[in-house]
Amino acid sequence: MEELTPERKIILYLKEKGIKRKKIAEVLDVTESNLSMILSGRRKIKLEEYLKICEFLNVTNDYFL
Repeated sequence: MEELTPERKIILYLKEKGIKRKKIAEVLDVTESNLSMILSGRRKIKLEEYLKICEFLNVTNDYFL
């Protein structure tokens, strides 16, 4: 079985909670295209972006690790 990456875990969490990717892009102040690249693994997520996502979703920093 394939191990879930933090990015994949974020995608699943957003889907489960019904949170739109557009809102996460706004929180990170990036385009939806950039967010898509982050979540697909085509662009590495920056620590500050990861922490902003965790803060917005009200989860601990290690939740998606």
